[in-house]
Amino acid sequence: MLAVAPAGVSIHTPEFADHARAAAGDRAVLDGARAMALTVVDTWLAAGAAPD
Repeated sequence: MLAVAPAGVSIHTPEFADHARAAAGDRAVLDGARAMALTVVDTWLAAGAAPD
């Protein structure tokens, strides 16, 4: 999970939307993109190291 809003803020609320469109939302998108990219790299490296 990626944090976009502080604990206790419910999703699909105007308060959550305020957090999502602010810097916290931008950070969450970049954190998620980095995590997916690193997962792909890990998968590629593991596939290359596997014996035939």
